[in-house]
Amino acid sequence: MSEQRLPKRPRAHVLETLSRQHVESIFPTEWVCRRVEDDYGLDVRVEIVTGEDVSGLEFAVQLKGTDHLKTSGDDVIHSCKVTTANYFFQRPEPVMYVVYGAQEDTAYWLWVKPYLKGLDEMRPGWRERETVQIRVPRLNHLTPASVEEIAGYVQAWWAEVVPRVGEAFGPDHPNVAIRVNNLGGVLYDLRDLAGARAAFERAQRIFEKFLPPDHPHIRTVRRNLETTRPTIAH
Repeated sequence: MSEQRLPKRPRAHVLETLSRQHVESIFPTEWVCRRVEDDYGLDVRVEIVTGEDVSGLEFAVQLKGTDHLKTSGDDVIHSCKVTTANYFFQRPEPVMYVVYGAQEDTAYWLWVKPYLKGLDEMRPGWRERETVQIRVPRLNHLTPASVEEIAGYVQAWWAEVVPRVGEAFGPDHPNVAIRVNNLGGVLYDLRDLAGARAAFERAQRIFEKFLPPDHPHIRTVRRNLETTRPTIAH
């Protein structure tokens, strides 16, 4: 009897799973990691959670798994399609580029947008090619010690982006209120209660202008605002 032909699982799919499992094992368990099903250059979307507070602050991860890491000097190197690199620039959130080596069972990372902006200055013709080489410093070893740096970068990113959202939609658009409320959460985590209170109050004013009084957004921002009020000792 002839041997039946069965479906195959390519090594590339195995490496994708290994890289995702490795990265998710590094991030805090309370962070929310969502797999991107239609992959056009992003594999995982990650939302930062502080304690039990879901911040709304997200970043994206592009995973590149390989059996063995390629290095040059002090860098791990990987080839990226220029079309994919251009896509990274179109994304509103920070994008982390991660190269994972299965034999080494380790990963290295960088924020890809600043890296590509640097290439624009040093090698402005790179966009005319089919691929671009990503050089990840081996100092950027992805470990639990990286988490604080990652969270700080994402928080700073959205703090800068929120005013730009206001410019795009107008200062009193509900989309602005959502971002401002999220910014308030970041400031609260940083113990800037005055800044957090100002952000929550602004978000509340915008929501109340457009939404019914019992809308979940309004209830949420009111609860957030209460957390910034000084406690009165009895």
